[in-house]
Amino acid sequence: MLRTRFPLLLFTAVFATAPGHAQTQPTFFQPYSLGNSGNSLATADFNGDGNLDVAIAGSDLTVALGNGYGSFHSLAPLAYNAAQIVAGDFNGDGRPDLVLSVGNQVVFLPGKGDGTFGSQEIIGVFPATAIAAADLNHDGKLDLLVNSKTVLVLLGNGDGTFQKPSSTGGTTSGRIVIADFNRDGNPDFAITAGIPPVLQVFPGKGDGTFGAPQTTSLTGGTAGSFAAGDFTGDGIPDVAVPTLTGTQVYIGRGDGTFTGGPATAFSGNYLVAGDLNGDGKLDLVSGSPMAVLAGKGDGSFKVPAYTYQGGGAAILGHFRKNGPLDIVANGLYYRNFGNGKLDDPPSFATPYAGLSSNVASLRAGDFTGDGKIDLVMVNGSSTPNPTVAVYPGNGRGGFGAYIETSLGSSLANTFASEIVTGDFNNDGKLDIALSVYYSSSQQMVVLLGNGDGSFRPPIVTAGFQPLLAGDFNNDGKLDLAVSMSGGIGILLGNGDGTFSLKTTLPVAPSFSQIAVDLNRDGKLDLVVPPNIFLGNGDGTFRQAPPIVNAYANWTVSADFNGDGIPDLAMSVGGLDVWILLGNGDGTFRAPLELSGVDNQDFPLLIGDFNRDGIPDLAAGTKILLGKGDGTFSPATTNILVSPDAWDLVVTADFNGDGKPDFALVFGNQVMTVMNTTP
Repeated sequence: MLRTRFPLLLFTAVFATAPGHAQTQPTFFQPYSLGNSGNSLATADFNGDGNLDVAIAGSDLTVALGNGYGSFHSLAPLAYNAAQIVAGDFNGDGRPDLVLSVGNQVVFLPGKGDGTFGSQEIIGVFPATAIAAADLNHDGKLDLLVNSKTVLVLLGNGDGTFQKPSSTGGTTSGRIVIADFNRDGNPDFAITAGIPPVLQVFPGKGDGTFGAPQTTSLTGGTAGSFAAGDFTGDGIPDVAVPTLTGTQVYIGRGDGTFTGGPATAFSGNYLVAGDLNGDGKLDLVSGSPMAVLAGKGDGSFKVPAYTYQGGGAAILGHFRKNGPLDIVANGLYYRNFGNGKLDDPPSFATPYAGLSSNVASLRAGDFTGDGKIDLVMVNGSSTPNPTVAVYPGNGRGGFGAYIETSLGSSLANTFASEIVTGDFNNDGKLDIALSVYYSSSQQMVVLLGNGDGSFRPPIVTAGFQPLLAGDFNNDGKLDLAVSMSGGIGILLGNGDGTFSLKTTLPVAPSFSQIAVDLNRDGKLDLVVPPNIFLGNGDGTFRQAPPIVNAYANWTVSADFNGDGIPDLAMSVGGLDVWILLGNGDGTFRAPLELSGVDNQDFPLLIGDFNRDGIPDLAAGTKILLGKGDGTFSPATTNILVSPDAWDLVVTADFNGDGKPDFALVFGNQVMTVMNTTP
């Protein structure tokens, strides 16, 4: 897997040290993935442990077993490219089964009660665009409604087989919703159909047959993803239909017909009804965009103030024991706090899925000014042009819907590279600098932050690639070290987001250069392995003796032995980590080699991961615990349950508990791994 290298700016980390103490082992929580992003879901207790599980149909069939606490373990996917899925006990053995549409077949999978399923049995040879299940004829056996050009009834025999299908005459391109719309005690079904769309309710006769439909015209409806429920509290089912401009409720009369009701100015899709805030009034969940519309009890809803990350076809369930209704949508789990507010998922897809290039750079910082750590990333694609996406942190380890900034049409057909962050115009808001390139042409782009996750139009300067930021002339304005023709250039900041070239250091940039005050004179120095440049405090530097003549993938600095002098840790050759203890004058002792780390091209990261006040190292998948004397011991746990899986990684305190966590990018997926050390 390609590991994108990017420069790091890490000033010396200072920790209290306590040599000779017993080391606490750090622990981490990796969020379980539901393993699929399909748009048809079913929920049941598939393994009989008393906890709700989820089955997700998509390019394959995945069963994610819930543990009753909001986490899931996905079983090996089954090779069914299913379009629709429904769960129920169709063979009467007390175990949930599945019925799914696969190509031109509808098949039955008998549940074994352990989360797995027996051999398939073909129910019918016809395509199905919608499936719903209920006891339509009051015989205690589950029946099916299947849309296949027309809505078909398949009466269940109670053993997993079904009688020959009979047509109801209805047809739909969307879902089938079963409810007792005319309050006669028999299940009816509703569909949307036609252009312009209409709502049709087929009254059930209680024997598995249905009468002629009652038809209601839908104003501006986008037929398909409607939801049914008693939104007015009168005991009669109503329907909510998404429109091009909002969400329209049609109030049930109790005879299968409806009258126009309130409209809410929020246009969602994949609507699902449930009481998410516990007030006894039905709310609506929009699966796309993911949002909760709180019901007022009169058929109207509050316009949601927040849309959540991800989204798609949604299903509700009590996935936590005695907890409120939570949501699973498009393979993501959304925890409900009980008031209708959701937690953003800790794992999600980036906006760059489907592009020819993955995320090129990842950084963490407070770009929205709310005191919570956000993520910023840039895509490396040249089509149509690079974009920057900020994911606002929610302070709990999750992230909200991204805020995207385009670099503009003038930079079309260019590729973006690494991000450097800092406040370049001294307005208290984080800015970013990055490079874009095409062929041999290279340009530096500075984006000044607005403090809300968005950025002002780019400031473009030709010929530079930003490497790191620091105040090299001690004037209180951030400067940049850049890669340029002839070596490393020092650009002094003007305090307004622009820069002026001061000097050029005649050395090629390393993969990981850092700025740190090595000789403790109050002036930033540069480490460009194996070269050392001591700062003069005016933006110029003098070269010191080199440290070691070794290829360094990554270099970071902290006081590893507690003497108040900056030390270095270097990843050498992608296999070993060297510790170089500083002498306080810009020189270092002989390196201490930490062999067998096998961090490959992963960055070295610093943090007090076990909360003992001593700096530790994250090297690839491993944590190296500092002893406070410059030596380290490997932790017994890795960062990930499945190691060697990511392309980019940053560390920050994403949930505000004072412990460094991780955010990882692998392919076009982002995951936060929380530090759970006591």
